[in-house]
Amino acid sequence: MRLGVTEQELQDTLVATVFAGCRNKSEFLALCIVANEYQLNPLIKEIYAFPAKGGGVVPMVSVDGWISLMNRHEQFDSIEFEYHVNGKDEVEAIEAVIYRKDKERPTKIIEYMDECERNTDPWRKSPKRMLRHRALIQGVRVAFGFSGISAPDDEHLVEGDYQVVPSLPDGAGFTGDTVEQRDPTPSPTPTPAATKPASAAKTETPGAAEQKTATIDQGDPSASEEQSEQDKECDLLIADFEESKNAEELGTTRNAWLDKQDRNYFDEDQNADIEDAFNVACERLGIDPNTGQLLNPPETPAPSPTPSPAPTPTPVPAASEPDYLPKVRALREKLARAKTVRAVDTMDMNEWCGPLRDQVETADSRLARSVDNDIAARKRELQAPK
Repeated sequence: MRLGVTEQELQDTLVATVFAGCRNKSEFLALCIVANEYQLNPLIKEIYAFPAKGGGVVPMVSVDGWISLMNRHEQFDSIEFEYHVNGKDEVEAIEAVIYRKDKERPTKIIEYMDECERNTDPWRKSPKRMLRHRALIQGVRVAFGFSGISAPDDEHLVEGDYQVVPSLPDGAGFTGDTVEQRDPTPSPTPTPAATKPASAAKTETPGAAEQKTATIDQGDPSASEEQSEQDKECDLLIADFEESKNAEELGTTRNAWLDKQDRNYFDEDQNADIEDAFNVACERLGIDPNTGQLLNPPETPAPSPTPSPAPTPTPVPAASEPDYLPKVRALREKLARAKTVRAVDTMDMNEWCGPLRDQVETADSRLARSVDNDIAARKRELQAPK
């Protein structure tokens, strides 16, 4: 096959990683069908399994997956974002405007900060970016009619708004020629059960609902162990940052973290925890997190007088400005020359949002907010009647 692995090896890999929440063959196959239907790759986290509160799992699509669905749709033309600010110049809502090639009028979906904001690290650090993701996802869902899949932050909607893949009864798990049941404790040999009367079919032992919920939330032990590998790696990196004694050790740990970031190994919350540990270590060691240089290098002691000439001190190179500042200046110059709202949105999506804004937000959150405000102000200026 194209991937160079057998079907069984691919199945085992999916169950051990992104589909670890599946407890039986029915759930696993349902997720595979959804991934195949929408051509989403679970191994790069475009789609993954999320445990539902009422039992079973929900196909959860990441923002990268929604962007892939949008760009691959044959009728997709373009997308714009409109920022709505209050009297304090704070973004209170973002509107996604999606243009289709086969429709004269665009689809407009607006998401409000006070309805969407959550008490998580990504929302606390980058609320406008998270709200823009939310508007994009809901806009794509409405504009192109995608159904049967959920998005991050939809956890509170899963129970009522989306179809949940049901779980099989206890004991009907991954066995036979599919995926081996992941239960470390051997099950006792079953004994023939007495036939229940028809009236007892709906009888439920007190506390059974609570036990079922606990099973869903906790998962079987081996699945939790597999899912905890990322947590273990996250804890190790945090510990390495906390124990770093100098810039070299700090840089080695940071490179290990960036390598895993490139492979989308950690989720947003884990990356935020690691980044916090990195920043704390930089502050403790007096190191600039952007350049890796000492903020207050020790002065070179004057050489003791000797008969031989004093050594010529090595000139200290002047500190260069952060590499993101020229990019921000260039973006602002292009912003001032933009003639249409669509041009501003293109700069916002392709040049500002993403790695550049993340870098600026980490180094200088005030500058990041200033650029956000510049973009919103330029849009209002272009939208104003001439």
